[in-house]
Amino acid sequence: MKKVFFLIVAITIYHNLTSQNQWHQIHPYPTLNNLYDVHFNSEEEGWIIGNGHFQSSIMYTNDAGATWDTQISGQDEDAPYTSIFFIDDHEGWAAGWKCIFHTTDKGNTWESQQMPDIYAILEDVFFINHSIGWAVGERNTILKTTDGGESWNIMQYSFGSDMRFYSVRFYNELTGFVVGGRSYDSYGILLKTNDGGETWVDVSPQPSYALTSVTFIDTLTGWICGQGGTAGQPAELYKTTDGGQTWIKKQTENYTRFNDIHFVDQDTGMILDANNRVFTTLNGGISWDYTYTSGAWDLKSLSFWDNNGCYSVGYNGRIVKSSDGGLTWGNVGQSIDGNFTSVGFFNSDNGFATGYSILYRTENGGHSWTFDTILGSTEYYLTYFSGQRAYMLNRDFKMAKTSNAGEIWVLLDIPLSTSYYNDLQFVNENSGYLCGNDGVLKKTSDGGITWEDKSLSSDHNLTCLQFINEDLGWMVDMNSKTLIKSQDGGDTWSDLALSNVHRLFFLNENIGYVTTYDSKLFKTIDAGNTWTEIYDFTQGVGSVYFTGEFVGWYISGASVQYTYDGGTTWQDYQYFAYTSINYIFFLDDNQGWLAGDAGFVATCDFTVDMDDEINNKTPISVFPNPGREYVNIRQDYGKGKIIDVKLFNLQGQEIMHFPHLSEPNSFRFNVSGLQIGAYFIKVTTEQREQTIKIIVE
Repeated sequence: MKKVFFLIVAITIYHNLTSQNQWHQIHPYPTLNNLYDVHFNSEEEGWIIGNGHFQSSIMYTNDAGATWDTQISGQDEDAPYTSIFFIDDHEGWAAGWKCIFHTTDKGNTWESQQMPDIYAILEDVFFINHSIGWAVGERNTILKTTDGGESWNIMQYSFGSDMRFYSVRFYNELTGFVVGGRSYDSYGILLKTNDGGETWVDVSPQPSYALTSVTFIDTLTGWICGQGGTAGQPAELYKTTDGGQTWIKKQTENYTRFNDIHFVDQDTGMILDANNRVFTTLNGGISWDYTYTSGAWDLKSLSFWDNNGCYSVGYNGRIVKSSDGGLTWGNVGQSIDGNFTSVGFFNSDNGFATGYSILYRTENGGHSWTFDTILGSTEYYLTYFSGQRAYMLNRDFKMAKTSNAGEIWVLLDIPLSTSYYNDLQFVNENSGYLCGNDGVLKKTSDGGITWEDKSLSSDHNLTCLQFINEDLGWMVDMNSKTLIKSQDGGDTWSDLALSNVHRLFFLNENIGYVTTYDSKLFKTIDAGNTWTEIYDFTQGVGSVYFTGEFVGWYISGASVQYTYDGGTTWQDYQYFAYTSINYIFFLDDNQGWLAGDAGFVATCDFTVDMDDEINNKTPISVFPNPGREYVNIRQDYGKGKIIDVKLFNLQGQEIMHFPHLSEPNSFRFNVSGLQIGAYFIKVTTEQREQTIKIIVE
């Protein structure tokens, strides 16, 4: 079946184009996936490995993280990739859920190696030379290979075991160590082998909690680290100077968990902890100093390319780098890993975003962001963009305003309130509103210079403010979960017959949508006087945004769906792991952005897919479809005559209108003068309205 796709960004139809209806994440770069391991051969060349929702991957850079290539990607949500190890610049192995991959060409090609019958995530893989290696993981798993991974043998494995091994290291072909723990009681374990892994002896320091990483500097000196106990005990840190025969516990104060440890020589070492800190020692662990890395997400793994230079990766796509032995750190790829709560753009490049009291600015369409200093250091928390105008509220009860796309900003006073405002909107350059808790509603008619009090009773908590013109507007009362409407510029308000209201969106004076707390979608075509339930979402409570009468999006948590028939049907469930989408903004009908937690930003690359032959199992038929010269519309007899036909493009703009039709059951019109592409026909009969997709060839 041949398909045709309409790319909104380019407004072009391509035949036989295989694409998806998707938003594309542009920040953080290169990924928002949780990253579990990293390996760098040099400052420029390295690999990262991790997983997200249906997307585990190995990524490669040869320019110090400026750009990344995905070398291998998995499509199973439950199949994470967790560990990567290179024995030299070219040959390496990667491990994960029941899998080990092998490369001899820097990852240009990865081959899946034959695995024994295990049902476990492999947490770590390590090779002592090109032939002999080990892999460890959950369910008490220890594997060994003596042929470079062509075959793997089970040293130990127990499907019912709660033991999980996190790290394995050998300092020769015979002597090695494995560390891990039980998840349910944080019990830690250290195993040692002297025969290459054929047999293992428990040499755990007692008592110990789950141990997460082991490293050896030479055949005598090694370190292990781990997590603290459930009662707030200090994190585990032990040192051996006799090849692992005895272990000396080191004081770690009240650090709750260490994730990774690495020493580059007898004196210089580094530890990652779960509170965004990096500990460094220059005297063999006698004393430790720590520094905080930027961001809010755990770091999981370290990789040194020399004695001073290292990379570290962690949750939500975090990649950081230090060139001075861990004294200072900088983000790699991503510019911000905080949370975005709102976003707006003046044009394709220049925009602002708020992030829980922080103001960010972009000059490249959202690919990178900087802390904005144009408006000072005051915390901004609400934004509203419209064309070249923008308004931002800060916590000093000031409003920053621009009318020329941010070239000049003025700072205006806004009325004091017992709490910060929940929403703001400007209908035009003069008329604007603020709403908040305790029934607070303020109105300006002079662009924010002065404000009138239009407040309601204090039992209202107001949000979702939307005025279509200076008179007609709606709000949601969060206390009663109802929708209220004004037809006189906010002087008076009336309740509408709709309950359990969560969010609203009005496209124009008549067409509007409401989402409810039980995930239902209601639509009105008479300014909210009456409402019809048109859809029941399954993935949770959310909000809608429409760019035209037909095309819209539903946002819920980390998921996005779209509609091309005004909300009657919704398609292409898309999920972004490790974030929550907080805001959607469209610059015009074609260009939009999503913003959310963990620095998430996505842009719209939206397509609508069409079957060449549409099977209309309805009383209304459209044929031929696709059509070149004429398109026929036919209504089954006895279903009421056709009285009106409208043709729209995908942005909801009316292209043709044929009112007051006289033929009772059929209508024919010429499409030869239209541009090739996708359109919607809205057919009105005496009994119904129906929207049908068509293709003009």
